Amino acid sequence: MTDQAVARRYAQVLYDEAEAGVRQDMELVRKTLEGSRDLRLCLASPVVPRKKKLAVLEAVFGDQVQPVTLRLVRLLLGREREDLLLAVTREFDRIRDAQLGITRVHARVALALAGEEQKRLQQVLAEKLGTGVRMDVAEDASLIGGAILRIGDIVYDGSVAHQLAQLRSQIH
Repeated sequence: MTDQAVARRYAQVLYDEAEAGVRQDMELVRKTLEGSRDLRLCLASPVVPRKKKLAVLEAVFGDQVQPVTLRLVRLLLGREREDLLLAVTREFDRIRDAQLGITRVHARVALALAGEEQKRLQQVLAEKLGTGVRMDVAEDASLIGGAILRIGDIVYDGSVAHQLAQLRSQIH
């Protein structure tokens, strides 16, 4: 079984048993792990004893998360799956979005979108898709202009770089 499938199972169990505050817990854990390279390295390291990893995680999250979230952390450590903690938080978000009927859109743009531009793009996509939309926007200067949208497995490439490549292939 792939790590992604295992992470999905843990996230599904947590979602099914979640209390009201678990969503905030998962967001806190995800942001903390994404923001701390040292913490991610500690969890992935085979030389750091599990007791030390548990002590670190309990020190970081112990008083800030629900007991069910702390039980998940302990479960992952007990099953030698602590390296999946970040993946579990991301899968939890995906499951929650699916339950709420929200479509996740990943957008790569050449220049940062102003608040109004992003809101308008989100509204247009919500109308086209017939669902709520949660957008993750990342800047990518290599696009020159335009945007690339990924919705599930479908990619819409409206970048200037892509349009220039198409024009170049038509000329040759």
